[in-house]
Amino acid sequence: MTSANDPVTRAHGPLVSNGNEGAGPLRRVACPYCGATVPDAPFCGSCGAHLAHSGPGGAARRAHAYSAFPDESTVRLTVVSSLLPQLSGRSRGPFRVAFALAVAILLIVAVAGLEAPVIAISALAIPLLFLVYVYEIDPLEIRFALPTTIIFLVGAALGVGWGLLLGPLAADSLLPAYSPTLLTGGVLVSAVAVPVTGQLLMVLPVALLRLFRPGRSEALDGFTAGAAGALGLTLAATLTELTPLLRSGNLVPGSSVMAVVTQAVVRGISVPLVAAATTGYVGAALWQRRGRGSAAGGRWLASPWVALAAGLAIAVGLGFADDAGLPDTALLVVHLAAAALALLLLRIGLHHVLLHEQRDPRIGPPRVCPHCFRVVPAMPFCPMCGVAEQATTLNPLPLVGARGPVRAARAPGPADAPPVAGLPLAGRDQVAAVRHLGHRHVLTALIGGLGLLTAVLVVVALVSPPPASRPCTSLRCFAPFGPVPVHPAHLYTAARGWSVRWYPADAVFSQLAPATSASASPDQLRLLFTSPNSPAVDGQLVFVGIPAGGRSAAELVGALQRANAPNAVPDYVLPGPTVGYVPGYGEAFQTTPNSGNATPVRFEVMITCAVRNSYGICAYAVGPQVDLNRIVNHPTLSKLALSLWSDPDINGVRWKGQTLP
Repeated sequence: MTSANDPVTRAHGPLVSNGNEGAGPLRRVACPYCGATVPDAPFCGSCGAHLAHSGPGGAARRAHAYSAFPDESTVRLTVVSSLLPQLSGRSRGPFRVAFALAVAILLIVAVAGLEAPVIAISALAIPLLFLVYVYEIDPLEIRFALPTTIIFLVGAALGVGWGLLLGPLAADSLLPAYSPTLLTGGVLVSAVAVPVTGQLLMVLPVALLRLFRPGRSEALDGFTAGAAGALGLTLAATLTELTPLLRSGNLVPGSSVMAVVTQAVVRGISVPLVAAATTGYVGAALWQRRGRGSAAGGRWLASPWVALAAGLAIAVGLGFADDAGLPDTALLVVHLAAAALALLLLRIGLHHVLLHEQRDPRIGPPRVCPHCFRVVPAMPFCPMCGVAEQATTLNPLPLVGARGPVRAARAPGPADAPPVAGLPLAGRDQVAAVRHLGHRHVLTALIGGLGLLTAVLVVVALVSPPPASRPCTSLRCFAPFGPVPVHPAHLYTAARGWSVRWYPADAVFSQLAPATSASASPDQLRLLFTSPNSPAVDGQLVFVGIPAGGRSAAELVGALQRANAPNAVPDYVLPGPTVGYVPGYGEAFQTTPNSGNATPVRFEVMITCAVRNSYGICAYAVGPQVDLNRIVNHPTLSKLALSLWSDPDINGVRWKGQTLP
């Protein structure tokens, strides 16, 4: 019997009896698209053209018959057959069920607010399914398994660095600022530099490995290596960024169910799918064996530069979407649309890579096609169903040669096709020998892996409790909301005549006060507080004048919240709020912006408005949440560091014509 690692078996699949005793000789024809002499069958075994197709252009391009799964069109939105192109035809079912189960469990635990399972499934579900797929296509061969394992671990190491170093850079731009813009320097760093760096980090391992395998590369080996490295990175980055949240006992503290679901779906489905699809596409284009091309056209789609450009474009687009302050529902739709686009680009790219990859137009020994279950000669494409040979299982188990009468197997789909001379159905034993992990094995691996990681995260949460809050009782502690500082105030006067007397933070708060910068427009004063050494005290305080138009102060607060922090949820109502000593209404909100490329940061948004003479003046304050009870000597509801120095500014507001009380 032929060894599983024999070169002939590796190149052509297991040798079997053709099982067509008395079926007559194999008829051959000349392919009108590549000129090769091939079996007289629906597809050209050399270039993959659909010889039975009515249109010459469509026959060679065969957009209706995807090279990896010819019973599907190339432009078809499906996860399993796009991300796992080397599965046999009957293996799609178990993996589809496993993927659907992972999505369902993720949504259930997200709605239930179970932090550890959400993090475990978000991090591991898709990478684990991909590793099960790698085992399915090549369980034994070290030549393929070892580089894949190494590249997965390298990607994971890069993911830890990504989460620790680049995540906070992106988080800085997620501030739910008043009237946000996508053109600031911080947003450009977060939306462009960070995603581009991340995509290049994903591509780096598969590109370096290609240099060490110059003569042994195949497109789908490159795809598997690229996708494995990308999924290793997303797994490690997700665990690095989200695991510390277990200590607070909440994945997205103070947020709505929709915010938690969005966070889970973005990190658990969209991010890994986009990463694996775009990086796998680059790997396939980079590792393909360059040939003379085919009559299919579209060779530019097999270029690694096109693949890389597509991946970078999607990454930057998602970066801007993350920073745009979109409502959770809109952000979820954008991320899912990006995942769908990445999968479609992957299918189109892989289709053209397989059509244009260099091939040996041979007519080799007979084997069983794992898609149509016909006994066909080993060729670059199956003459019967058109699947690319490189898209079939790398190392299937040896098939049993037909001995005696061959019983036709009831294979799906092509088994009911009309018989072709010399290309009979495989025997039942031959079909059974094609490697296939059933539902039980795939689901056991998925549930077992997710359960193990969940248990580990639960242990982490138990042994790492949140630190207890301790009010500061030292005389050195600063008591906020004190008297107006003796330093002279800066004066801002709006076009409509209202004004603000404001002070830099260091004029009010003497201990490690942040730097203060101001920008003004005819109807708005914006104060920006920054501290490179203590990001927790960063924030913005914006004063804006709004014609009330019959609206109350509470209605103005609600309008500003919906316009600038739509995903924020109420935290508490300010007791006895005033603006410039005019009674008004104030409310604090909290939000944790969802992002596919950033460390989550919980923000506090505090909005206070007052109305006088049908004109409203509002103070919009925002910054990271901090526990002020640990640094002040009296209890406070506020979780905003700039509350320590903004009181004199809010009291310094004056309406047009208003005199001091």
